[in-house]
Amino acid sequence: MDQTPFFLDLLSCTFGFYISGISTFFFNAACRIIGVKTRAMSFDTTRHCQVPDCTLPIDIVLCASNGKQFGTHKRSLEMFNEGFPPSEIVAPEPDGKPSQVSLSDGPEPLQLLLQFSHNAEQPDLRSKSIHSIMAFSIVAEKYGNMLAIQACRMAMEDLGRRSPSDALVVVSYKVHNCNYDGIDEFARRSMGLPLKDAVAKTREYPNVYAIWTQYREEWQRSFRFYSVAVQNMSSIHNGDPLRPRKYDDDSIIIKVLRAELESDVVPTIESVRRTLDRALRVDGLVSTEGRQGLITAQRIIEEIIMDFPVWTQFSA
Repeated sequence: MDQTPFFLDLLSCTFGFYISGISTFFFNAACRIIGVKTRAMSFDTTRHCQVPDCTLPIDIVLCASNGKQFGTHKRSLEMFNEGFPPSEIVAPEPDGKPSQVSLSDGPEPLQLLLQFSHNAEQPDLRSKSIHSIMAFSIVAEKYGNMLAIQACRMAMEDLGRRSPSDALVVVSYKVHNCNYDGIDEFARRSMGLPLKDAVAKTREYPNVYAIWTQYREEWQRSFRFYSVAVQNMSSIHNGDPLRPRKYDDDSIIIKVLRAELESDVVPTIESVRRTLDRALRVDGLVSTEGRQGLITAQRIIEEIIMDFPVWTQFSA
């Protein structure tokens, strides 16, 4: 069987692809020379909504600060954001194509904003770094997207409970927004942060660092009192060589309670009551004298906690 036609076809096909590649190369080069931007790479973002399962028609294209374009919907922007104009006053381009609007925001926060501008399942921001969330929160506040603002607050506070450095970022965020609700929890969680790390975390917020250092000094003093009170928590019969066996049981229970209180990074009146109530609620778990000792210790510890520093006393 003659194989010549097959090889000729293969050569022709290969040569055709080669010529096609050269043509595409020179076409793109010519476009760059005359200043025409090709849109092959941005087709999906400008012609199709990036939110999964969204089938609404694209009638506006938002351009991020780096030139990346996102196709979306005027009505959605109007419904979920306070900072975009009503859809009916945003006119389309003369050629009927979607309106194009250039924004000063980066592509990542802008893409997140569009996801929070749809009636769809929202992304879990906790998978992102706290700095990315903070950057997005600024964009969300700029355009008045309440869903995104609330999601940012929840995600940042969740991350702030996991590490001292993220806790200090939450403090800076709250001060920046003049929102002092719950700020003491995160200020106290950041107390274990080395000074050099605190300086780095608050470089853009020098007023936060100034207050944080004062807060830290008062916290260290107050927490020493707390630690001493927890260490001194004991049954009034401890140390008595003639004490009944029941008081040995009291001693074991108190050691367990003491260890739990000492492990609490941010002690609160509520957490102390939860810990001690587990022993006080159960009849017969500790002796009558042991109960009285725990009640006295609880009162002393709660008084110390009430004297913990408060952020607003330094910022007033």
